[in-house]
Amino acid sequence: MEKKIFTSLDEPMLNALLGLLFCLAVGFLFTGKRIFIATTPPFQFVIFGLSGALLFSVLKFSTLRNFLFSAALLLLLVIIHGKVKSPAILGARILYFTGIAAAIYVYHRFYDTPIHALRFGKFLSLAAIVAVINLLYVSLGCVVLNPPNVKELIEGQTFLGFLIGAGLGIGFEIAALLKAKLPVRHA
Repeated sequence: MEKKIFTSLDEPMLNALLGLLFCLAVGFLFTGKRIFIATTPPFQFVIFGLSGALLFSVLKFSTLRNFLFSAALLLLLVIIHGKVKSPAILGARILYFTGIAAAIYVYHRFYDTPIHALRFGKFLSLAAIVAVINLLYVSLGCVVLNPPNVKELIEGQTFLGFLIGAGLGIGFEIAALLKAKLPVRHA
């Protein structure tokens, strides 16, 4: 008799937990302890790792309406937590957050399907999507705000986006592999 250790209700939690953990692990490997300092750019690994992991779980296991509601609620929490000091920073936070939500949606819609040819390595798709969206949003922000260090800002944020997407994607893939290997008990 096979022991049932994995319920269908555990899958969303497993996706969210592993997505966040691997995002934090990738962030820690590349930037060290700075991911836990809220005033540094690497703190994005915490904010967008948590947000992206939760949004993916909601989108994968619920409806698009719940995904949009969750995204709006998380955006509100990100804004409240950030203690926004200027309209430009508020705009940047909104752009970044909608970017991660859009990346999660695109990834889920086109790459997170059982019929997709890739069995492993789909995390690179999510990494590329987040990097491209970060590139577009940072470029737009640079046109509007005209900061002095445009090249470094664009390169840095695009690379952070790639790493955040890779961490989330690795977590989602490992969750899918675990689900396939573990016996499921429907709750």
